[in-house]
Amino acid sequence: MAKPITAGAQMQCDKGAKPSKLKVTSQQHATINGKLQATDMELIAEENIPSFGMCKATWSRCIARATKWTDTTDFSSISGMKEITTKSTCMCSLGGKISFVEETTNSFIDNVDSQSEGKENVPLPILNKQIKIIEQTETAKNSLLDPLIIFGIILTILTALLFYLSIR
Repeated sequence: MAKPITAGAQMQCDKGAKPSKLKVTSQQHATINGKLQATDMELIAEENIPSFGMCKATWSRCIARATKWTDTTDFSSISGMKEITTKSTCMCSLGGKISFVEETTNSFIDNVDSQSEGKENVPLPILNKQIKIIEQTETAKNSLLDPLIIFGIILTILTALLFYLSIR
């Protein structure tokens, strides 16, 4: 069952190197457990969707170009904006797919309906998935950084060599 997303929920882009946390700015009144509930208007790069590190599509710093949230709520809305859920995804115009990472520290809310809003709910305890995500993130981070560091060193050496040859 899809659960509502609140501020601070971890997202991952399949073209990004690391997860980031959603920032809710589209509304300031609907909360669950004291956290603002996310809507389909959370699309702005850096304001709502922070960088996912290095983008595999451009091989530069990720600046999410979110297009539209899909699989949002059908019947429930906040001030006319659809609610984002654990099943919601968003495509980036560079080809990445942004989705929510389910783990114990996430801001997923279990068993929420209109009567339970504001009452305490327990996040889903999925420790094995959290460990797997951390391992995948570390592997991706290491596999991206090693070639970039080597490239940077080679580029620095070549620049120094060209400078040295030009002043001779």
